[in-house]
Amino acid sequence: MSMHPDHMYYAGIANEFGLFVCKRLPFGLKNASASFQRLISIVLAGLNDLQVACYIDDVIIAFHNFEHHFQRLELVFQRLAAANLKVEPSKCSFLQFEISILGHTMKDGQVLPDPKNLDSIQNTMPHKLKIRSDPF
Repeated sequence: MSMHPDHMYYAGIANEFGLFVCKRLPFGLKNASASFQRLISIVLAGLNDLQVACYIDDVIIAFHNFEHHFQRLELVFQRLAAANLKVEPSKCSFLQFEISILGHTMKDGQVLPDPKNLDSIQNTMPHKLKIRSDPF
């Protein structure tokens, strides 16, 4: 996502080697995630009814058969290409029957808590809270 030329210098980094400015919006800036979410929502607008969901940089395409899944996948890639957005293949997972996102696992039409989160909750020691009998 390109930054406006007037705003590049606000996100610059100055050190002994000089001033370096970002031409593209880096994550970590206060509104970077919200700006990118707005962009991806505009690019993929109208696809929610086609079982395509996006959350910041995660795009989930769900379907029950491969033919429809590939059609939706092609449609998403066309939209991304039209907006000059690129996908990093090493960060993509295709044809998954189970995914973990936002602390939940989706599998067989069910949304379950992520087992990693359950372990930390179940293995937490109970608090030993003593109730004080004396008032102030």
